[in-house]
Amino acid sequence: MADTIDEADEVSVAVTEDLDKSTVQDQNENGLFMIVDIQGRGKGLVAIKKISAQTQVLAEKPLLKLDDEIDDDAEIALVTKAFRKLSARNQEAYLSLSGFASDIYQSQSAWRTMSDEHKKVIAVWGSNNWNDMVFKMGCRINHACAPNLETSWNERSGKQVWVAMRDIEEGEELTGTYVYDIERHGTAYRRDELKRYWGFECSCEACEGNQDVLEGKIEKRK
Repeated sequence: MADTIDEADEVSVAVTEDLDKSTVQDQNENGLFMIVDIQGRGKGLVAIKKISAQTQVLAEKPLLKLDDEIDDDAEIALVTKAFRKLSARNQEAYLSLSGFASDIYQSQSAWRTMSDEHKKVIAVWGSNNWNDMVFKMGCRINHACAPNLETSWNERSGKQVWVAMRDIEEGEELTGTYVYDIERHGTAYRRDELKRYWGFECSCEACEGNQDVLEGKIEKRK
């Protein structure tokens, strides 16, 4: 990657240490799911056995993490610098994730002079970072507006944790939501957000049904 990032040197950037020890191993230690190709959705996680409600499905340390608050102007440089600090193996894992660069990134002047590899790094970050973290396995969890997993950060363990919101059947895809406060928004808003920031039009059960269907599913999972 030949692009210069000298401007990042003036901004503090922290990357998770010992990444090889925590991320190159398969995070599916409990044998609950497998990675599969899903038509129209890329790769995703599918349950290989029935998972009971409230089961911890996945707990994972971030592959790449920025510890400082960042603004749009510094973000590209900081992400690039953090990526370069990863081992070759973890860079490969990072680049294996799908990526989409929204207009937030493509409208910046730096975008026009980036190499294709550099654009891929930013596109992966743009469509996968969750609270300024990217996960090797967790970022394989696809979106649904009425998901079967909920997630939270465990400060003590330094891991993001995904828990089943309801019973999940064998062969069912594991899903999360990409949209904050999703129950507050109608189908048109959700689809617009997903199209703009993740590059796809949602066709999940809730979007193909109606808002009442979504609200009913959320209520059942509380």
